[in-house]
Amino acid sequence: MIRAPVKFKPSLPLPRLSARRAWFTGGCELSINISIKPDGDVEFDWLSGKRAAAVVGPPGTGKTSALLRLASSGAFECCGASISLELRPEILYLAFNRSATEDAEARAGDAPIHAATIHAAGARALAADLGAKVSEVLVNLQKAPGGRICGGYELCNGGGCLGVEESIEVLRRCAAKRHGLKYSSDSFAPASGNRLFALLDYAQHVAPATGVKQLLEQLPTPCSQAVSDYLALLRELERHDFTTALVEAERLGLPYVIREGGAALKVRTAFVDEAQDLSPLMWRYLRRALADAKEAVFALDFYQTVYDSLHGADPRYGRELLNAIKSHGGVVVYLERSKRVAGRVAEVAKKVLPNPDPEYMKWKGRADADGDVYVVSPTEMVRLAKEHLAGGRSAFALAPTNADVLWAAAVFLTHGLIPRGLKDMPAAVCRRLRAARILSCARAGLARLGDDAVQPDEVAAKLVGALRHRFQHALLGQPPDALVCRYLDKAVKALKCGRGLLLPAALPVEVPNPPPLYVDTPYTAKGLEADAVFVVDRLSFDVKPSPLALYVALTRSRGDVYIVKAPGKRSWVPPEVYKEAKRL
Repeated sequence: MIRAPVKFKPSLPLPRLSARRAWFTGGCELSINISIKPDGDVEFDWLSGKRAAAVVGPPGTGKTSALLRLASSGAFECCGASISLELRPEILYLAFNRSATEDAEARAGDAPIHAATIHAAGARALAADLGAKVSEVLVNLQKAPGGRICGGYELCNGGGCLGVEESIEVLRRCAAKRHGLKYSSDSFAPASGNRLFALLDYAQHVAPATGVKQLLEQLPTPCSQAVSDYLALLRELERHDFTTALVEAERLGLPYVIREGGAALKVRTAFVDEAQDLSPLMWRYLRRALADAKEAVFALDFYQTVYDSLHGADPRYGRELLNAIKSHGGVVVYLERSKRVAGRVAEVAKKVLPNPDPEYMKWKGRADADGDVYVVSPTEMVRLAKEHLAGGRSAFALAPTNADVLWAAAVFLTHGLIPRGLKDMPAAVCRRLRAARILSCARAGLARLGDDAVQPDEVAAKLVGALRHRFQHALLGQPPDALVCRYLDKAVKALKCGRGLLLPAALPVEVPNPPPLYVDTPYTAKGLEADAVFVVDRLSFDVKPSPLALYVALTRSRGDVYIVKAPGKRSWVPPEVYKEAKRL
């Protein structure tokens, strides 16, 4: 068995930055303000002696494209500044999330990049240091009734593994339930146990050495015991989750080595994309991972830093990075023209930015793009969404919280539009889709109500009614219920909400696919785009979302942006946006 040392024996904290705060609702219905003080500053002195450069790009200006052009040609020039590489082979491409690395690999073509998330880089470096495989370092389980892990699982090193992310969820759910804390499998409806372990990740990212100790000292007993049990279980299994692996790689000062065809290659050139998303822990490990690198290029937009509450990302780190690059003689290129955002939308979006940087604010939207900002009602939102979808165009509806996402999804569902999540479908939406499916299939005589373990509700019934109206003029005289049944069965399978029903032979008419309507939060939509964006101005909780989240939402559209005013609810869109927006 490979033993990966996990040590949480912190030294005294060094609070050189202001305290970070996170909120947690405990299992005893108690609101606690958790304050995690950083145990060190984020420093960039490690750039000394390296050829460092940065590409600063507002939304849609082509930051990733600039990095990939550097990878393929070794040079990039724009806006009166240029960057060149001396060492192109074996480029390490790092980013915060997996979707960014996958996108870069897909777009790189023949460019020799090796892409990884920073969490994956830490886990791989730790595995290499231990002479082990990554699968022997990260926790990975398989189902085993009566198993020693939570009564139903064992470690897995072969086939049939759950995967690291699902295995982490299993252990956390087990630890939470052991101490009476609820744990939800629906990311759109997190319970107290989910929030507790999100706080654990946050504490380690903000203060790698002392964060766990600080957190345990502030939590009520059931919560602190659940966290301690989870960490003890990882130590007992001699495995890590993604965060503890990164903490350990940083503590040991492990450099990253590219593995190719059995050879170990030192990183000479590094690209760091979406650098504004990095946490203090990630920045601290980066100096270790890139110890052998001779040159580094960063791409960032510090006004898209929306992961502050997730793991302590902060716009000031991006600014300090740029200052460090300039002080060491490096080049900073500010991209000035968005390839996505319409000019009028860009000017409205810039008005929500706090303390705007003059150099950054020079960027402009597309002069050739038709797009503006409008204020609409929820009813108009549905009508406009139908028009966009009927024309083969995609649409996002972005809301500030998951509760408001579900509200917007229900509005679309009751009007016959089937929304989907940008990543995971909310369980509440899936249940209603399945309930509507079984209701329409039972009416058509193609299935029985007991064929799916869901109960139709008012929203499901309204969805069936709306789809019946939509299909009332179907060809060949087919009953609308049969078409609605097939359409909803197709939607359930396509949106991964469950299995299909055992229906009779297919209808002799074409059943359309669910339209490309996505309903989610700006945090999930960051880096993505649609033909039209609906910004749902509805805030279910007494919280104040970051203006940067609204900035991200406003700049996802290739065309028009619609501010959807939901009467009687709290607002997250400021008056200056309404002042600039037009009325339809």
